[in-house]
Amino acid sequence: MFKRLWKQNLFFAFLIITIFQFFNSGLYFYVPLYLESIGLSGYQIGWLFALSAITGLLFIFNMGLMADRVPIKALLMTGLLLMGVYMFGFSNTVLFPVLIILFFIGGFGNNLYLLSMDNLVLKKAGFEKGRLFGSYSATKVIPAALGMLVAGYLLTNIEFSLALKLLGFVMVTLTIMSFLVPSTQKKISSVKSYFKDFFNMKVLPFVILIFIFTIHWGVEGVAYGLFLRTNLNLSFIQMGWYMSIPIIILGFASIYMGKRYDQKPSIRTLLLAGFLMAGAGLALMAITTNPILSAFFRVIHEVGDAAFTLFMFIGAESLFAKERMGGNFGLLTLITVIGRFVGSLVFSPIGSTYGYQWPHIIAGSFIFLAGFFFLVFEKGYFKQPTEQ
Repeated sequence: MFKRLWKQNLFFAFLIITIFQFFNSGLYFYVPLYLESIGLSGYQIGWLFALSAITGLLFIFNMGLMADRVPIKALLMTGLLLMGVYMFGFSNTVLFPVLIILFFIGGFGNNLYLLSMDNLVLKKAGFEKGRLFGSYSATKVIPAALGMLVAGYLLTNIEFSLALKLLGFVMVTLTIMSFLVPSTQKKISSVKSYFKDFFNMKVLPFVILIFIFTIHWGVEGVAYGLFLRTNLNLSFIQMGWYMSIPIIILGFASIYMGKRYDQKPSIRTLLLAGFLMAGAGLALMAITTNPILSAFFRVIHEVGDAAFTLFMFIGAESLFAKERMGGNFGLLTLITVIGRFVGSLVFSPIGSTYGYQWPHIIAGSFIFLAGFFFLVFEKGYFKQPTEQ
């Protein structure tokens, strides 16, 4: 893998991804617990997490356009620097009005970083794209899982605010490292051409499925950690193990599925099974209060997540031309942002009122049912030419 990444000039980009995911994502699921500990209500926590989605709603398409028109490394540096500002600020306040501003800044920076990195990988994709996308997914999730495990131990010994300061220094370091990220081709296309690409009957089923699936991302942001703490009564260390092991399995499943795609590009059955596993696993993990059984179902969910990641990247790379990938993937990311926003805003009060198992059960049921839509996809849906 390393030889392939070096040849494609993506080694340093993947190194940045690894470090970012280990530190940032490792702490992400513990944030609601910290917010609850400083006295915020379920509605307040839901709104703070929804702010990341709001920044996406307002700016994500323009971020995508910039990925086609300006050097991606400049966008990565800006996003990471804003994340650093958010982390340092968050570590020094408990005031809800100030947190609103900081979460808005952090949401903007995080969306800009993630969209720019995704576009970099999509624009560099060539032969063996399944392996590239699978490796990219694994590089995002395995370090994140290890970070969750380390954070579980770390937070039993240090204050959450100190961990945020450490994360702020990491963001500044990654900003400097972004100078080593490769350049991409720049081309200015009319805004109208992006909407023509995106809003057609071939892309519509792809978009609907992505929206339904990503609702559960919002659920995980506002209810996952609280479910583990409240329903399963896990300690920070136990939560770290619970969250990390299934995600590590997700990473290896992504690599396997990527290789399988390169060997046999028609993977409709695999994607159907992926959605069914993701939905059933998400719902079933929340029905039981047995931590071992719940973790088993979580593993099933994460394997389904691996199939979805491949679905999203293969679909985007197949349906959109590379010269307009930034704007079109920006629109696609906007759909995921809306899904996360709906999940955060709707399910945070449901969890705090009726129990944190219900957001997972409801969202999982929708994903499970959505999987059957793959039966109507025509053969060869993911093998269309990228040039238009």
